[in-house]
Amino acid sequence: MVLGNTLGVPLRHIDEMLRASGHSPVYGNDSGGLPESVLTALELLKAHHEPYPLIAVDRLYDVVAVNGGGQVLFDLLFAGTNTELSNLARLTFDPDGAHRYIVNFTEVGRDLLWRIQREVLADPDDSELRYLLDDLIAMPTVDPDWRQVDLAAPSEPTLVVHMCKDGVDARFIATATTFAAPQNTAVEGLHIETWFPADEPTRQLFDLT
Repeated sequence: MVLGNTLGVPLRHIDEMLRASGHSPVYGNDSGGLPESVLTALELLKAHHEPYPLIAVDRLYDVVAVNGGGQVLFDLLFAGTNTELSNLARLTFDPDGAHRYIVNFTEVGRDLLWRIQREVLADPDDSELRYLLDDLIAMPTVDPDWRQVDLAAPSEPTLVVHMCKDGVDARFIATATTFAAPQNTAVEGLHIETWFPADEPTRQLFDLT
């Protein structure tokens, strides 16, 4: 276990090694859910980021939490449709999803796909994440040039997302944060996507909703 932590082995793999050697897992739990302390912190983050969007996803980009601002953004784009806010990555690349409304999709799509590719390279034994990546790469919205990650390209800490639909024009600075010392398999894969208004019209749009 100490060696695994020193080498940066994903926590769920350390648990698998412990099970294989006849020991109980250390970092997982029976429910696979987030610890109560993390849920409490997440609720505080959601509340304090209002009225701007916050979406938390697990390692497979399935949505686990969304605040009021995130729901407002989703409703602005998909009200009256059958679209669900279930998987953020698939929603982004789906030709009938958010792709239609992201003005700078070239930057947003490439950045997200390369992020997932880097995560697969960091954990090549994660078959579920590999399946998600293969599914995304097969989508027609993916430029062939993106299908091989450029490891020399810097991974920016923030990304501007420009969205437009039916006269509603919004620009956000998007950030993704994780827990530095998760000590739990579910927490290890948690990404918290926080979106900040990048201009005054966007700020006013969400301040009034």
